Amino acid sequence: MSGQLARGKGESSGKPEAPHSPEGLDADLVRHKTIEDNYAWAKKLLLLEALSATQMVQEKFKLLRAQEDVAMDKLADTHLDLQSAVMAGLSNKHPGVDFGWVKDLLPKGFDFAAVGNDEEERVGNDADDGQH
Repeated sequence: MSGQLARGKGESSGKPEAPHSPEGLDADLVRHKTIEDNYAWAKKLLLLEALSATQMVQEKFKLLRAQEDVAMDKLADTHLDLQSAVMAGLSNKHPGVDFGWVKDLLPKGFDFAAVGNDEEERVGNDADDGQH
């Protein structure tokens, strides 16, 4: 195998190798004469590959986090739109009926001003929670 690598070393593939690329490190392993030198180069190669893999995983994680944020925003908007449509539909079909109990089922912070309700939901009003 070392004969193949030694022969391949003299051949030019047409592209220069970066001094710290994994391909360059593989070729450098053959050039070193001692086992300790080869071991040191192998450690450098593994370290570079590990750093490269870590960076790739971090970039993928950032991309997934951004995609998750976009998806959660869309989901929240859809959920609020559906709640608003339900309340508007109930109010339009039955104008004299109080649907306050439906409002209590909705998460705190929902703004009913969009559907024409005069009451505003207060965000984080914990004192009101125990009075039902």
